[in-house]
Amino acid sequence: MSQLQFQIELPRTKPTVALESCADFFDRDYGTLLADVENRVIKFAWDIATAGAGRREIRIYAASAWAFCYQKPMPDIKEDDVYKIILPGRDIRSTELMRILSCSHQHLYELSRRSAAPGHFVVTREPAQADGPNSFTVFSRDSIVKFLKSRRIS
Repeated sequence: MSQLQFQIELPRTKPTVALESCADFFDRDYGTLLADVENRVIKFAWDIATAGAGRREIRIYAASAWAFCYQKPMPDIKEDDVYKIILPGRDIRSTELMRILSCSHQHLYELSRRSAAPGHFVVTREPAQADGPNSFTVFSRDSIVKFLKSRRIS
Protein backbone atom coordinates (compact mmCIF):
# COMPACT_ATOMS: atom_id res chain seq x y z
CA MET A 1 0.00 0.00 0.00
CA SER A 2 1.43 3.38 -0.94
CA GLN A 3 1.06 6.59 0.95
CA LEU A 4 -0.58 9.56 -0.80
CA GLN A 5 1.62 12.60 -1.32
CA PHE A 6 0.05 16.04 -1.23
CA GLN A 7 1.87 19.20 -2.17
CA ILE A 8 0.18 21.82 -0.05
CA GLU A 9 1.22 25.26 1.09
CA LEU A 10 0.12 25.96 4.63
CA PRO A 11 -0.69 29.44 5.91
CA ARG A 12 2.12 31.02 7.87
CA THR A 13 0.48 33.16 10.49
CA LYS A 14 3.25 32.84 13.06
CA PRO A 15 6.91 33.60 12.35
CA THR A 16 8.10 30.89 14.75
CA VAL A 17 6.84 27.39 15.42
CA ALA A 18 7.12 25.37 18.63
CA LEU A 19 9.26 22.25 18.21
CA GLU A 20 6.42 20.17 19.69
CA SER A 21 4.15 21.36 16.88
CA CYS A 22 6.76 20.40 14.30
CA ALA A 23 7.02 16.92 15.80
CA ASP A 24 3.26 16.48 15.50
CA PHE A 25 2.89 18.00 12.04
CA PHE A 26 6.01 16.44 10.49
CA ASP A 27 5.17 13.06 12.13
CA ARG A 28 8.69 12.88 13.52
CA ASP A 29 9.99 11.99 16.95
CA TYR A 30 10.63 15.01 19.19
CA GLY A 31 14.10 13.76 20.12
CA THR A 32 15.09 13.33 16.48
CA LEU A 33 13.91 16.84 15.65
CA LEU A 34 15.78 18.23 18.66
CA ALA A 35 18.95 16.51 17.40
CA ASP A 36 18.34 18.05 13.95
CA VAL A 37 18.12 21.47 15.60
CA GLU A 38 21.25 20.94 17.72
CA ASN A 39 23.17 19.66 14.67
CA ARG A 40 22.01 22.72 12.70
CA VAL A 41 20.09 20.68 10.13
CA ILE A 42 17.12 22.89 11.05
CA LYS A 43 18.39 26.46 11.23
CA PHE A 44 17.31 29.43 13.31
CA ALA A 45 16.01 27.91 16.52
CA TRP A 46 15.90 29.42 19.99
CA ASP A 47 15.25 28.12 23.50
CA ILE A 48 12.89 30.66 25.08
CA ALA A 49 12.42 28.77 28.37
CA THR A 50 12.12 30.80 31.55
CA ALA A 51 14.76 30.53 34.28
CA GLY A 52 14.34 27.35 36.29
CA ALA A 53 11.66 25.98 33.96
CA GLY A 54 13.17 22.51 33.92
CA ARG A 55 12.27 21.98 30.27
CA ARG A 56 13.22 23.56 27.01
CA GLU A 57 10.88 25.76 24.97
CA ILE A 58 12.27 25.51 21.45
CA ARG A 59 10.98 27.84 18.74
CA ILE A 60 12.01 27.52 15.10
CA TYR A 61 11.88 30.19 12.41
CA ALA A 62 8.83 29.05 10.42
CA ALA A 63 10.44 29.36 6.97
CA SER A 64 13.26 27.11 8.15
CA ALA A 65 10.81 24.56 9.57
CA TRP A 66 8.83 24.43 6.32
CA ALA A 67 12.01 24.16 4.22
CA PHE A 68 13.02 21.18 6.37
CA CYS A 69 9.54 19.63 6.13
CA TYR A 70 9.41 19.92 2.33
CA GLN A 71 13.10 18.95 1.99
CA LYS A 72 13.98 22.24 0.33
CA PRO A 73 17.19 24.16 0.93
CA MET A 74 16.94 26.96 3.45
CA PRO A 75 17.62 30.30 1.76
CA ASP A 76 21.00 31.79 2.57
CA ILE A 77 19.92 34.33 5.17
CA LYS A 78 21.80 36.05 8.00
CA GLU A 79 20.68 36.08 11.62
CA ASP A 80 20.02 39.85 11.67
CA ASP A 81 17.84 39.49 8.57
CA VAL A 82 15.71 36.89 10.37
CA TYR A 83 15.12 39.38 13.21
CA LYS A 84 14.12 42.02 10.65
CA ILE A 85 11.60 39.56 9.18
CA ILE A 86 10.05 38.24 12.40
CA LEU A 87 10.12 41.41 14.53
CA PRO A 88 8.62 44.81 13.75
CA GLY A 89 11.13 47.69 13.48
CA ARG A 90 9.88 49.26 16.73
CA ASP A 91 9.17 48.35 20.34
CA ILE A 92 6.77 45.42 20.49
CA ARG A 93 3.44 44.94 22.27
CA SER A 94 3.04 41.83 24.42
CA THR A 95 0.08 40.73 22.29
CA GLU A 96 2.30 40.80 19.19
CA LEU A 97 5.17 39.04 20.93
CA MET A 98 2.91 36.20 22.09
CA ARG A 99 2.08 35.49 18.43
CA ILE A 100 5.67 35.95 17.23
CA LEU A 101 7.12 33.55 19.81
CA SER A 102 4.12 31.19 19.98
CA CYS A 103 3.88 31.51 23.75
CA SER A 104 1.50 32.57 26.48
CA HIS A 105 1.08 35.89 28.27
CA GLN A 106 2.33 34.23 31.47
CA HIS A 107 5.49 33.11 29.68
CA LEU A 108 6.22 36.69 28.56
CA TYR A 109 5.57 37.93 32.08
CA GLU A 110 8.13 35.46 33.44
CA LEU A 111 10.69 36.55 30.85
CA SER A 112 10.26 40.20 31.84
CA ARG A 113 10.16 39.75 35.64
CA ARG A 114 13.80 40.62 36.10
CA SER A 115 14.11 43.18 33.36
CA ALA A 116 17.48 44.38 34.66
CA ALA A 117 19.00 40.91 34.30
CA PRO A 118 20.66 40.04 30.99
CA GLY A 119 18.64 37.80 28.73
CA HIS A 120 15.27 39.18 29.78
CA PHE A 121 12.83 41.51 28.08
CA VAL A 122 12.96 45.18 29.02
CA VAL A 123 9.59 46.85 29.56
CA THR A 124 9.32 50.26 27.89
CA ARG A 125 5.66 50.79 28.78
CA GLU A 126 3.47 49.16 31.41
CA PRO A 127 -0.17 48.45 30.54
CA ALA A 128 -2.18 51.67 30.33
CA GLN A 129 -5.18 49.95 31.90
CA ALA A 130 -5.88 46.64 33.64
CA ASP A 131 -8.42 45.48 31.09
CA GLY A 132 -9.41 46.32 27.55
CA PRO A 133 -7.65 47.50 24.40
CA ASN A 134 -4.76 49.20 26.25
CA SER A 135 -3.97 46.37 28.63
CA PHE A 136 -0.76 45.30 26.89
CA THR A 137 2.86 45.77 27.91
CA VAL A 138 5.40 47.17 25.43
CA PHE A 139 8.88 45.62 25.30
CA SER A 140 12.08 47.09 23.91
CA ARG A 141 12.85 45.59 20.49
CA ASP A 142 16.57 45.70 21.26
CA SER A 143 16.10 43.64 24.42
CA ILE A 144 14.13 41.04 22.46
CA VAL A 145 16.85 40.79 19.82
CA LYS A 146 19.52 40.45 22.54
CA PHE A 147 17.43 37.78 24.25
CA LEU A 148 17.01 35.80 21.02
CA LYS A 149 20.71 36.09 20.15
CA SER A 150 21.65 34.81 23.60
CA ARG A 151 19.18 31.90 23.31
CA ARG A 152 19.97 30.82 19.76
CA ILE A 153 20.61 27.09 19.37
CA SER A 154 21.09 26.82 15.61
